[in-house]
Amino acid sequence: MTNTPTAGDRTVAGHVPLDDVIKELGRRRPVFHSEADLQHSFARLLWELDPDVHSRLEVPQRHQDRTEYLDLDDPTTPGQT
Repeated sequence: MTNTPTAGDRTVAGHVPLDDVIKELGRRRPVFHSEADLQHSFARLLWELDPDVHSRLEVPQRHQDRTEYLDLDDPTTPGQT
């Protein structure tokens, strides 16, 4: 199902085409009950499509005066989300 990414494609962690993930999520789950439900479904599907992609959810990004949370992070691919 997953195509090999080409230059200019939007990918997740540089491995999986984002369009493939979104289309498959819509096919499997047309409705999500919460943001967390969507995040977990997205991460699970991403792992199913490419087990080499590791994801972490709600990763804190601490700054001097505030903390923000990155919804999805791939700790094995620095600088890419």
